[in-house]
Amino acid sequence: MNKILCFITLAAFATTVVAQEQMRVCGKYTYRANEYESEVAAKQMALNYAKIEAIKEVFGTQVSSEANLHKIDDNGNISVSFHNYVGTMLRGEWVADDGKPIFHEPKYEQGMRLYTVEVCGWAREMDKSGGIDINAKVLKNGTEEKHEDRDFEHGDDIYLLFSAPVDGYLAVYLRDDVYAKNQTVYCLLPYMKGGGDAVRIEGGKEYIFFSKKHADRSQVTVVEEYHLTTEKPVEYNELYIIFSRDKFTIAGDKQDRHSDNLPRHLSYKNFSEWVRKNSTAEVRTKQLIIRKTE
Repeated sequence: MNKILCFITLAAFATTVVAQEQMRVCGKYTYRANEYESEVAAKQMALNYAKIEAIKEVFGTQVSSEANLHKIDDNGNISVSFHNYVGTMLRGEWVADDGKPIFHEPKYEQGMRLYTVEVCGWAREMDKSGGIDINAKVLKNGTEEKHEDRDFEHGDDIYLLFSAPVDGYLAVYLRDDVYAKNQTVYCLLPYMKGGGDAVRIEGGKEYIFFSKKHADRSQVTVVEEYHLTTEKPVEYNELYIIFSRDKFTIAGDKQDRHSDNLPRHLSYKNFSEWVRKNSTAEVRTKQLIIRKTE
């Protein structure tokens, strides 16, 4: 039987916020997984709900006429759709983790596995007047809107469709394997040869990033094209899309001298601290799933 979760999850819900005072929040949640769910998927759901509980405790919720529905089928596949629905939405947004989540040993009860996690982080309240209505879509193996997806297979190409109604600056980071012991965050934009400042964005213009075909002629030699890979059956990544009206310098990442193929990178701990301090930017996070098929 399919599960339909009529509530938002932090990683995939696109919020509209402006700079607000950040607060440290903590949450705890126990997720009941059925026999068909993998351990990785169950832990991700527990973590998402723990973050929701943390934000609810501080900022509360509001009734909305639209909800973001996540459907998880028996194979752990996640699909996202929007429907007119009277549901509950959070008044706050998760900005960055503060330390690593603590996962307790799974317990078993009435044939179900119980996954409990505790997490702390920094969150901020949504601006009731609304923020900048940016449009950001993750695309798989194609550069049109119809290619929007968050479920990838090993080797699939990834592109980003982006537009904003105002001029500003953009940076994009990929958090690799969110369950790895030592997590790494890669800078996908600006490109490796693009310098240390965020990319200038012209308001009202649509961009397709990570595609040489869609780049301005003067930028073709700079553009990097990416594909997602994994050595695990299932791996969760997170894409951070960071936009600001004001010019900003990217995080203090570095290039690996032993590999010219990998983007600049830094530890997730240092990246989280940088995101937290960059309070003038709007941050969107999108959860990506990468599968390695036989």
